[in-house]
Amino acid sequence: MYETIPEFLASVANRYPTKYALYIRRFLRTTRFTYREVEQISLKIASYLLENGLKPQDKVLIWAPNMPEWVLALFGCLSAGIVVVPVGLHSTEEVVGKYIEQTRPKVLFLSKFYPIDFKKPEHKNIKIINLEDLVGLVENVSIKKMPNLSKNELGEIVFTSGTTGEPKGVMISHHNILFEIEQLLKTVPHFKHYRLLSVLPLSHVMEQVVGLMTPIARGGTIYYLPRINTVTIKKALRKYQITDLGAVPQMLRMFLDSIEYQVTEQGKSGSFNFALKLAAVLPITLRRQLFSKIHEDLGGKLYVFGVGSAPLDVKLAETWEAMGIKVVEGYGASETTGGVTANRIDDRIIGSAGKKIPGMELKLSSENEIQVKSDSVTRGYFENEEKTREAFTADGYFKTGDVGYLKDGYLYITGREKFKIVTAAGDKIYPEDIERKLNSHPDVWDSCVMGIKKDDGEIVHAEIILKPKAATKVEDIVKKINLELEPNQQIMDFSLWTDKDFPRLHTLKVDRNEVRSMSENTSQTKNKVTNTTISSEDTLKNILSKVCKIPGSSITDNSNLVTDLKLDSLKRVELVSLIEEEMGVELIEEDIDNETTLKNIKQQVSSHKKISYPYDLDSITKKLREPFSSYLRILLQDLFVFPILRFFVKVEVKGDIDFSRLKLPIILIGNHPNPPSDIGLLLSILPLRIRLKLAAPANDWPYRTQKYLINAILSNLLGGTFPINTHGKPVGKSLDAILDFIEDGYSLYIMPEGDVTPIGEKLGPLKPGLAQLFANTDVQFVPFYISGDVYGSFYRQKDEHHTYYFPHGFSKIIFTFGKPFTLLDKDENESMVTIKEKILELAPSL
Repeated sequence: MYETIPEFLASVANRYPTKYALYIRRFLRTTRFTYREVEQISLKIASYLLENGLKPQDKVLIWAPNMPEWVLALFGCLSAGIVVVPVGLHSTEEVVGKYIEQTRPKVLFLSKFYPIDFKKPEHKNIKIINLEDLVGLVENVSIKKMPNLSKNELGEIVFTSGTTGEPKGVMISHHNILFEIEQLLKTVPHFKHYRLLSVLPLSHVMEQVVGLMTPIARGGTIYYLPRINTVTIKKALRKYQITDLGAVPQMLRMFLDSIEYQVTEQGKSGSFNFALKLAAVLPITLRRQLFSKIHEDLGGKLYVFGVGSAPLDVKLAETWEAMGIKVVEGYGASETTGGVTANRIDDRIIGSAGKKIPGMELKLSSENEIQVKSDSVTRGYFENEEKTREAFTADGYFKTGDVGYLKDGYLYITGREKFKIVTAAGDKIYPEDIERKLNSHPDVWDSCVMGIKKDDGEIVHAEIILKPKAATKVEDIVKKINLELEPNQQIMDFSLWTDKDFPRLHTLKVDRNEVRSMSENTSQTKNKVTNTTISSEDTLKNILSKVCKIPGSSITDNSNLVTDLKLDSLKRVELVSLIEEEMGVELIEEDIDNETTLKNIKQQVSSHKKISYPYDLDSITKKLREPFSSYLRILLQDLFVFPILRFFVKVEVKGDIDFSRLKLPIILIGNHPNPPSDIGLLLSILPLRIRLKLAAPANDWPYRTQKYLINAILSNLLGGTFPINTHGKPVGKSLDAILDFIEDGYSLYIMPEGDVTPIGEKLGPLKPGLAQLFANTDVQFVPFYISGDVYGSFYRQKDEHHTYYFPHGFSKIIFTFGKPFTLLDKDENESMVTIKEKILELAPSL
C-alpha cells in the first residue's frame, strides 16, 4: 500500500504512461491528459505553489465545477503537502466566507466560466487562479523536489453539508484516502476498459474516491462535462461509450422519465410495460437485447449505475435492472472518506446498501444508529474538539447519525436521525420511508417529507413535485399513498411545490432545511402550479453569461447581443449550441443580428422553432468509420477514379513535404478551384497510410433533395465526405462531427472557403467556424495551393441553378504544399489570419 497520494499517482503514471486519464470537451475544443501528463503537470503545480510562498499544510480552496484542471489542482496541492478545501459549486458566498474564516487559505481556485464577485476586503490577500488557465500558467515551471510527507499528513478539509450553525470541516488524511481505495479495489471487478462519466461533484469526497481515484488505480479514463444536464449526459454516454456512471437516484429517475415520455409519444406504453414484465425472467444479456433501442440511445456500453447519497426507490432500481443495467447501491459519509458498505456487481440486493467493505467495522447502537470504525474514518473536525468528541463513541466508533438495520449481512438504511418526526403519540417516523412510497407513484417526480409542529407533537407534511404531464391530482396521490402507509405514518398535510426542483446541497441531496424554510415563509397551496418562466429566463442569462464571460446580473431584456454584450460571429455559434444543449431548442444563427436583444432571444426560444435535418449525420459518419467502407473506397479510387482523372490531367507536386514522416492525424487545407476533380487529384497523391483514415466535411446541399442525392452518395462513397450545415442554421452539430473524426485519429482535407474558389481570385472568404474548432490546439495543418490549368480538363459551366463539370481535353495541375503548422497559442481571430496567410503564401502571382 502507498504511504501518500504522490506515491500513488507516480505508480499509476508508470503503469499507464500513455493512456488517457482525464478528458473534457469544452464546446468544440478537446482537452485530455495522459497518466504521465497528469503526474508531471501536478508536480509543476506543486512547484509553482511552493515557489509562490505556500508551505506544506497551508490551505487552498477549490470552488469550481468538475473538470480535469480540478483534478490537477487537487493532485498538485497534495503533492506539495498543501491542504485542499473543496467547495460545492453552488455554495453561497456567505457559506464560503465561513470556510475561509476557519481555514485561512492562501489561494482560491475558481472557474472563469462561473463569474464570482469575490473582492471583499478580508479576502484581499487570497491569490485567485482560474482553473482553465492553470496548465498554461505552469507550463514553463521547473519541477522541484517535493517535501517529505507522512501517511497521516492532512490532505483535505471537507465541510459537511449542514446549513445551520457553524460548518464542520472533516479532516481527511492521505492514509484515509489510500486505505479506502485499497478496500474498494477488493470489491470492484477488474474490467479491461473503464470509461467513466463524472457528473457528481468533485467537492464531495465520495466522488473523489469512488469516481476518480479508484478508477485511476485501474487505468480508467474519466470524462467530464462543462455542462451537466440530461441532454449532455446522454450525448456523452453515446459518444464516449461510457461503461460506468456514478449517479444519485434523481438522475436515474430523470433518465427513466425521458424514456417513458418517448414511449408514450410513440404509443408503445403497452408493449414497453409487457417487455418489463417479461424481462424479469430473462438473463441480463437477453434483457439488453429486448431493450436494445434504449441501450443504443445510452451508448450501448453502459452496464452499471453506481448509486448513493440519497434513498433509492426500489421500483426505480428494478425497472433499470429489467432493462439490463445493473444498479449497485452503496453507503458512506464524508467522515468515512467514502464507502462503508456496498453491493457487489454479482451479489446485490435492491433496496439494501450492501455488505460492509473490507477493513470496516460496523455496529448498531441501542437506537439502531450506524456506527463505524476504520482506517478510512476521519480523525475529527478541523479546530473543533467539542464536535469531534461528540461524534465518536468511547470505544472509537464514528456515530454516523443514520439509522438502519442489518439482515443477512446487508445494511438497510431507515433514515437520518436528525430528520425523524416525533408525533404527539411519541411515534418516531423517518421521512425517507414515506418519500420512497410517494416517489414510487408514476406521477410523482420527487417529494420531501418533514414534520410540522402541531399541539404536543409533529404531523407529517409532504412537499410534492409532479411530473409535467401528471394524470393524477396531488390530493388523489396522497390518498392512495396513505392506504399503503402505516397508521402512524399518515400524510396529514401536503403542498404542491412550485419550482421545477427542490433546492439541493452540493452532494445533490435535497436541502431539507431550505425546503422547510421556503415552505414556512411562502404561501404554497394545493392549487398552485409549477412556474417555469423564471427558470427559463435565468437559464438564458446564465448561457449568455458563460458565452460573454460577464455576470448575469448585468444582462437585461434590452441588452443588445452585439453592441452591449460584444457577441461576435464565433460566439453566436457557441450561443445557439448552448441553447440547444441546455434548453432543447434549436435557433437559427442568422436570426441573431445587430438588432437582437435578450428579449428577442426569449421570443425565439418560447416559439420553440425546431429545425430538422433531412439527413442523419450520426448514421453517415458512423458508416464512414467502418473498415469495410474505407477499403471499398480505396479500391474504387485506385481502380476507377484515379486512372480516369490521371488520363486527362498531369499532376505536378511542389514543396518540401514528406507525408511518410508526418505525425497523424493531419488537416490538409487549401483552395478549391474546380470540384470535384481537384479533390480526386489531391487524394491520388496521398500515401495509403493517410487515405485509410481520411474524411472531409462537405457542403450539404446534395443531401437535401432527392434530385441530387446521387451526388451525395458518390461524394461519400468515393471521397469519404460527410455533410456539414452551411445554410445559416445551427452549425454546432456539424463542427462537433469534424472534431470527432480528429479525435478518432482521422486526417481531414478541408476547403476552408466552404464553397468553390471564385474564378479570378486566389482565395475566397474563409468560414469562421474552422478557427472556432482548431484555435489554440496542436493539430498539424498542411497547407496546399492548386494552380496551373485548373479548368483545362474539367471546366465549370453554369446554368441558372447549378454548376456542371465536363471532361474537356488534357491539362496540367500543380499542387504546392507548404510546411506543416499549428495554431497553438493563437485565438480565433489570429487563427483565421494564419490559415489564410499560409495558403496564400503558396499561390503564384495572378
